[in-house]
Amino acid sequence: MSFHADPIPPGIVRVTVCFGQRLYIADIEADRVDELLDAFERHVHLYSHVDLAALRGTLRGSEVTSSVAARVAAMHDDPTMAEVVPMAGLWKAIYHGELRDDLEFLIREDAGAWCLCGTDPNGIEWTYAIEPRGMAQYGEAAMPWVCRAQDETVH
Repeated sequence: MSFHADPIPPGIVRVTVCFGQRLYIADIEADRVDELLDAFERHVHLYSHVDLAALRGTLRGSEVTSSVAARVAAMHDDPTMAEVVPMAGLWKAIYHGELRDDLEFLIREDAGAWCLCGTDPNGIEWTYAIEPRGMAQYGEAAMPWVCRAQDETVH
């Protein structure tokens, strides 16, 4: 089954990150977004000794998050790390892209959202968008990059 046709159920925030030529997708319960972002920050602190929570909204926080995502993306299909890249994308969209208000609005009004992130193969230049859940039904038309084949998708 292709993710392009998969509707986003109510109560879910789908995070899709196109990292160079690889696609990472995670479905997160909308009422757990903050909890999971906090867990991501603790994960980063554990492995890099950087207090990412203190770096919210800063260039340094964005750089650290990009570095973490790039390291994990280089590991390719390690299933234990599959959600790190989407969580890095969500963190960047909310704290560097300043899209928290958009996300909270869509969770409240649409019972979920679709967070789309794209970056180059090195994880340096990022783009972000927060869209209504219904946009997922349009698949490629709603995505700001060329989609990869399903076998390139990491869940």
